[in-house]
Amino acid sequence: MIILFYGRQEYGRYIAFKEMHKDLPNEVYQGGYVYMMTPREWYRCDTTPCLIEDVPKILRTLVLIMNL
Repeated sequence: MIILFYGRQEYGRYIAFKEMHKDLPNEVYQGGYVYMMTPREWYRCDTTPCLIEDVPKILRTLVLIMNL
């Protein structure tokens, strides 16, 4: 499962990237971060891997609070 974050909140939960790309507005696509739960890694919406240092601290904190 993947979780899409946009701004400072959770935007949605999806099973796969294909499902997420169906109805994603352009501003969310450009500014969103995706947390993939299975390998526990961060990505951009275009499936580019992100270093943990590049992900905003508030989003990393949200993942910890949500106990994911």
